[in-house]
Amino acid sequence: MELEGVVRNGVIVPDAGSPLPEGTRVRITAEPAVERLPDDQLLALCDATLDPTQQGELSGLLARAREGGVAAGERARLDELMTAYRRGLILKARALTEAVARGLRPRLSDEAA
Repeated sequence: MELEGVVRNGVIVPDAGSPLPEGTRVRITAEPAVERLPDDQLLALCDATLDPTQQGELSGLLARAREGGVAAGERARLDELMTAYRRGLILKARALTEAVARGLRPRLSDEAA
């Protein structure tokens, strides 16, 4: 989806022609430039995981969601944790791509062979 609007304080405020309803706010967050990280930080990002507390909370909420027992407040927290999880996966993928380009990690297809 292409977003059109004015950026004010890190938030897109859609114009009338935007695909989002007027008044909708979309937060823009800056992701770290993995290309500029030193090798040790880049490799740490390749291996990053949710901290155990967040992972446990996410697992519990997902289990309750499968059973249909997630309250509205829990649903909001589940959404937050899933967003953090997805962001982490994207950062890991970017870090792994850079690590392969630097020769720090083998290509995943090379490991499977």
